[in-house]
Amino acid sequence: MSESALAAITTMRDGVRYYTVAPGDSLAALAVKFYGRAGAYPMLFEANKDILSAPDMIRIGQKLRIPGQG
Repeated sequence: MSESALAAITTMRDGVRYYTVAPGDSLAALAVKFYGRAGAYPMLFEANKDILSAPDMIRIGQKLRIPGQG
């Protein structure tokens, strides 16, 4: 995905990148989008445990924190 496409779907607030969940999204798909591999989904889950009860329970419209690759 191009930088401009990522910019269109993410917002920055207080130096943290956020993504608003869209129809068809999953943590694995977002891990591919942001990190290049589905296996990075646990990092997204850990960063959002305060709003997610399980990795497969994301809802359209939720704003997820997207941590850096560390």
